[in-house]
Amino acid sequence: MQPELYWSGSASPFSVNGNGYLSFSFANGWQNSDLGVNPTDPHNPNFVTSVAGLFLNVLPMYPGQLPGSPPPTGTGLQVSGDGRSVYDPILNVTWPTDANLAATDTFGLPRCIGVGHTGLNGAPPCVADEGTMNWTSANLFVQGMRDANYLGGSNWQLPPIIQQGCMLDACANADDPMAYLFYERLGFLPGDTVDLSTLTTGSFSDLQPYFYWSCVASSNVDPVVSGCSGSPASPELEFDYSFESGFLNTDLETTYNFVIPYYVDTPEPSTGIILLSGTGALYAALRRRHWLFPPSARLALREHVTATTVWITAGPA
Repeated sequence: MQPELYWSGSASPFSVNGNGYLSFSFANGWQNSDLGVNPTDPHNPNFVTSVAGLFLNVLPMYPGQLPGSPPPTGTGLQVSGDGRSVYDPILNVTWPTDANLAATDTFGLPRCIGVGHTGLNGAPPCVADEGTMNWTSANLFVQGMRDANYLGGSNWQLPPIIQQGCMLDACANADDPMAYLFYERLGFLPGDTVDLSTLTTGSFSDLQPYFYWSCVASSNVDPVVSGCSGSPASPELEFDYSFESGFLNTDLETTYNFVIPYYVDTPEPSTGIILLSGTGALYAALRRRHWLFPPSARLALREHVTATTVWITAGPA
């Protein structure tokens, strides 16, 4: 199981171009809305961008029990005899015990070559080496499981998220099977992660394969004072960066992300800073000692926009 975002089978109510889909984070229990495919920039229809969309993980779900499974005993999770699936008798759904199955079996989809997470050098359908894929590929992946009659079942599907816009543990019900699995079955609390990394990476320890907040970048903040990109984020969004995929991104200020500040030995700015909700209080505390959120100004950026998220793909500086 990856401490990352997983695709659901539900369209996002926040998408303005029909390409947004709901997802669930096993890094913190957060429900999100992400980009499936985005062939053009809505702010500039003449500018063709990546056709790949976002690459997220996939945890397929089988409604009911797999054919030939013994009757459940009790209400706890029931692991199959071969250890390859687990049945939840409360929700009446079955999960594969390998929550990153696509890393070892693509069910007929090719591996992405020269595509990575941006799709700039070619378009999916394909599956990245680490098991991630865009939403279109995720549907083809699940169709491949059905065609292969995986574990004796032909009705695999992407889990739904019916209670759209739900936040954290309030989503832990039958309308959101992944949230129910995270909170009720695995016993995690809001902000917990399924796999908190403690490995040493270069000179760093505890670097998480997830999104980290960058500096304050909304249009009501002076980008020179904040040290951010000269191109502000959309209203109520802030820059963040994924150490799992290398995406420079923006997210809602209310999103739960990790933080890694950096130290700048410069004088305090004399001008006032308008603080924002979500990251503002932490930004103020760090700024008093010259600690800052890392800037995004050194990257040449290409924007991909939905109603709730602007995906920024880093290009040559």
